[in-house]
Amino acid sequence: MCRLFGWAATEAVTAEALLGPDLARLQQLSHVHADGWGEAWHGPQGVRLVKEDRPAYTSAVFAAAVSTHCAATGLLHLRWATDNLPRCLPNTHPFVRGDVAFVHNGSIPRGRQLDDLIDTDVLATVDGDTDSERYFLALLSAYRRTGSAVKAFIDVTQALHELAWPSLNAIWVQPGTLVALAYHRPEHRPADLPEHYYDLHYDHDGHVVTVWSEGVRTDPGTLLPNAHLLVATAADAAVRLVPLPDPQLTTV
Repeated sequence: MCRLFGWAATEAVTAEALLGPDLARLQQLSHVHADGWGEAWHGPQGVRLVKEDRPAYTSAVFAAAVSTHCAATGLLHLRWATDNLPRCLPNTHPFVRGDVAFVHNGSIPRGRQLDDLIDTDVLATVDGDTDSERYFLALLSAYRRTGSAVKAFIDVTQALHELAWPSLNAIWVQPGTLVALAYHRPEHRPADLPEHYYDLHYDHDGHVVTVWSEGVRTDPGTLLPNAHLLVATAADAAVRLVPLPDPQLTTV
């Protein structure tokens, strides 16, 4: 269970500049989402990553990162560990492979049905214990076959449809592109979470697109409909919404 924030902008910008006074809200959320934080962004040397297995509100590294890392695409993550998975750097989001960075909010039953979606050589790169990392590797495996992040999300979400997960919410960033998925099931939401905990929101003004979890920003923005992908391009800050196909009618 986590909080997410991502962006795609026509010019390089810091997370602090985008969040403004809401940065204090994000830091406050890290009192509960206290099992680590991370930021990934795309700079001249490619994708960059910084993360710690400690709460963001206690971290001088967090304060420096959000104020100095300037990028056209990037994302932030606050971790609240599920299933008693350890607090450690390998389990801390974002996860990065090549020029792609990824964060997830939710949980997926771990086991063969998830691992079977991951190419053997990709599965060998697993670094931690989380379902989130394996979810990312399943998407990467599908991306290698399709060449499309959108198609990868469609293939993997359909393959996971029969499992009892509360949320597959995620943000994927690669150079020039952000893809966010809102896909959650109220019937599987843990009873101690608020009704709208898994809602994702977005905003775009022609210069920047931002996507965030419920509670991160004061402005509610626009609700990203459930079972939809948002695709944003940094070059023009354009937004496209893609509904997921009905898994009852389409197979992988």
